[in-house]
Amino acid sequence: MPRKPRRLPHSNGFALVVTLSLMILLTVIAVGLLSLSAISLRSSASSEAQARAFANARMAIILAIGELQKETGDDRRITADAAMLYSARQSHLLGTWSSWAPGFDKNPDQSAPDYSKPKTDLFRSWLVSAPDPSVLKKREWAETNVDSSWIRLFSTTRNGFDLSAPPVAVSKGAFAWAISQENTKAKVNVAGPDAEIAVNTALQVQRRPSLALGTALKQPTDGWNLRANRLISFDQIALDPDLIADSVALPAAGASFTTHAQGLLTDVVKGGLKVDLNLGFEMNDSDFERTSWSGTPNPFRSPNANMGFSSPGTYEGQRALFRPLVGNPIVSNVTDYSEVKIDDRFLAAGVPTFDHLRSYYRVPHHLYGGTSPTVAWRGADHVAANIPGASGSTQFSPAKAPRGTTSSLAIRPILNRMIYLLSVKFVRPA
Repeated sequence: MPRKPRRLPHSNGFALVVTLSLMILLTVIAVGLLSLSAISLRSSASSEAQARAFANARMAIILAIGELQKETGDDRRITADAAMLYSARQSHLLGTWSSWAPGFDKNPDQSAPDYSKPKTDLFRSWLVSAPDPSVLKKREWAETNVDSSWIRLFSTTRNGFDLSAPPVAVSKGAFAWAISQENTKAKVNVAGPDAEIAVNTALQVQRRPSLALGTALKQPTDGWNLRANRLISFDQIALDPDLIADSVALPAAGASFTTHAQGLLTDVVKGGLKVDLNLGFEMNDSDFERTSWSGTPNPFRSPNANMGFSSPGTYEGQRALFRPLVGNPIVSNVTDYSEVKIDDRFLAAGVPTFDHLRSYYRVPHHLYGGTSPTVAWRGADHVAANIPGASGSTQFSPAKAPRGTTSSLAIRPILNRMIYLLSVKFVRPA
């Protein structure tokens, strides 16, 4: 008879253990996948929020640049901090104005204008975000209290000053922006020699701003040329021990000092770039005094239609910087000292000309002696000076009459004259 198969002991129990192990493994895998899915969802939500924040920040920057171009793109616009308004809540809030000039060059004898009116009427906008941009067109908006919901964009610890802006809500989130200016701050990385290379050099070049005027910084003694290339951001100031006077107060110095301040030499009244007069002032005397150069009118001579007025004939073709009120610059004055009267004549009504500007520009040419008169003693002349002969007790001031052939300037102020009078009077007793 065939033999029956023999059953192994505990075979059913082994299968159960294997099945349970597989179920546990599947459960662990399922839990792991669920956990990974939850982490992925949270990470995706966080990345979405971060991407949304970056997108809102990018949009705020684009709007800020657009507003800056719209309000200050025209050369005839000027900017100023709200610190000029005593009632402003945020002193570093930046505002824009349309430029204005009272026209004293054409009408120097007019009454003083009301400066408060153009300061209000020519105001354009505050360069900051707001849910309703129309409120920024009012100058008094700077008096608005800073609300707790506003977003702080600049802080003392990072920028040296605090500045907050109202948030602007969008479909997902909100954004805020504000613009501040660096060109009104003193640069700490101005290049140049460490010491004066020659006598009177300070008369030729502009000196560096004094860092010692602040409490956090001090004036270094050397290393200026190296510092100009090393300090490319304000944070790097902390790495220069020769600049630090108070490390605790250093962050607040960002309100007054900077490492990058730039500007354009623009004509804020008429627009366009300012005219560079250097090449014109470097011309020799004969070329500078010509009426025209090969048919091109000389802008330094009079008459010239661009000025809106012409200089008197006594100026002998020299172009005045503003309209002279009289042709003769000599002003007479009688001083009564009770015991004696002195009739003085002063060279006070002469309007400076472009020849005077050229003379001041060429001051360094006369610093070191030579055949030309030095700055120390050459007198201040005006081509329109006309002093008649003295009569009686008339005294002239200055004692030596101006030559009246050139228009030159000396370094001022200088002591022109000192009068010291002593008198004795005897009174008969009653």
